[in-house]
Amino acid sequence: MRFRTTHLFRRVIQSLAVRDRMAHDVFLSHSSKDKPIADAMCASLESAGVRCWIAPRDILPSTPYAEAILEGIKGSRVLVLILSSQSNASPQVMREVERAVHFQIPILPFRTEEVAPSADLEYFVSATHWLDAMTPPLDKHLQYLVQTVQILLARTPAHSQSAPVTTAAGDSLTIEPDPLLSTLEHENAVMALAFSPDGRYLAAASGDVVLWNVASGEMEDTLQGHEASVRSVAFSPDGRYMASGGEDHAIALWDFATRKIVRKMERQEDVLTVAFSSDSRLLATGGRENNITLWDVSTGALAMTLEGHANWIFSLAFGANGRSLISGSADSTAMIWELASGKPLWTFKADDRKLKAWVTTVALSKDGRFAATGGNRQTSKLWDTATGKLARSLRAEPGALDLVEAVAFSIDGRVLAVSGEYLFDARVDHAVKLYEVAGGKVVRSLAGHKDKVYCLAFSPDGKLLASGSEDSKAKLWRWEGAAGAQVLSAGQG
Repeated sequence: MRFRTTHLFRRVIQSLAVRDRMAHDVFLSHSSKDKPIADAMCASLESAGVRCWIAPRDILPSTPYAEAILEGIKGSRVLVLILSSQSNASPQVMREVERAVHFQIPILPFRTEEVAPSADLEYFVSATHWLDAMTPPLDKHLQYLVQTVQILLARTPAHSQSAPVTTAAGDSLTIEPDPLLSTLEHENAVMALAFSPDGRYLAAASGDVVLWNVASGEMEDTLQGHEASVRSVAFSPDGRYMASGGEDHAIALWDFATRKIVRKMERQEDVLTVAFSSDSRLLATGGRENNITLWDVSTGALAMTLEGHANWIFSLAFGANGRSLISGSADSTAMIWELASGKPLWTFKADDRKLKAWVTTVALSKDGRFAATGGNRQTSKLWDTATGKLARSLRAEPGALDLVEAVAFSIDGRVLAVSGEYLFDARVDHAVKLYEVAGGKVVRSLAGHKDKVYCLAFSPDGKLLASGSEDSKAKLWRWEGAAGAQVLSAGQG
């Protein structure tokens, strides 16, 4: 009789495996070329009752490599670094050590060669006591390592547990005190961000279009096709194309598979925003003109022009149903357009004071219930798309002047991320604020950027939030859904 594993049984086995891998004390950081030493070290520690996390053994099938590594580090109480010429030259080892320092996890270097740490590694381990294991036999050094690790574990407390935040809807958001996943360095300010539909790549408008591998955190390509700085970037939902708009008045349509421009469209002024329709057939563009142009993606022909704003167009976003488009303008309004008629369905007036308040950013929730707007001299706002009425204004702290640059809904629509800068009498705050949509309260602030945060993007699977700033950095923050609740990991970077 053949035994057929049921879906439920597989899930039980997987959950037990996850729980088992989370129960560890030591993370072993090593180059893949030092695997024999790492395996011997793991065996010695575990024979003494010290639980280890080691790659690739503890990476579950189908789990992204970078995600598994981060989980392993943040669940550890000590990181043992196998210091060799190979690990000295490994960017992955460098990132693991940096994350351990950020978590305030003790690092124990185990030097297997007569080699000094690289300049980057030395920055993190120069004040740390090393264990030298350059003379045979290795077993003698491993025994001493086990004793040292046991002493360190006795001094190092276990990690604190996360606490749930109850929302206005009565459910909970579990907020964990974990740091960001990675920081991506650029040469210029990061003006726009977009994830590829499969979540594997992050495109950044930073001078040119800079393409990052999300799993490894490595820069994969720089796409040069504009004669001036790129201000906006977007992927078509079918994954075939990427569009970029720049200060050269051009819109470039890229074949993403080949990374080549297949056609260019021109406007009269700078292109500040681009957005694809949900069926990937239309590309909407706006900028330092009063109108919105919609282009046929397959031919590059102008399909429609939307007129109604009285000033520049800063931001565009299509609704998930493909029948509507929202725009934000320097004329102090946001409009939801009905594409069938080419006319505005709703006009939201964001100017709630005597000052002219630009609407610099807009977003639509995936279910279409809410529109979000933000801009200079104003709070971010949530609008009811069924009635066209203001649902609520969102203010991070009393007394702050909110200069909002970006808004983005989480994939499930429960949280709105807001960024820019917040001005107080004696300080400036550049943290990304995460608001509960149902109640309007801040459930988390993501601090780490040193200047104004221009752009935000959630990954298609809802597990990551990307932010880009004037400080020439993009940051990837963990946002992981589990069992109907969202788990956020955030911190300093």
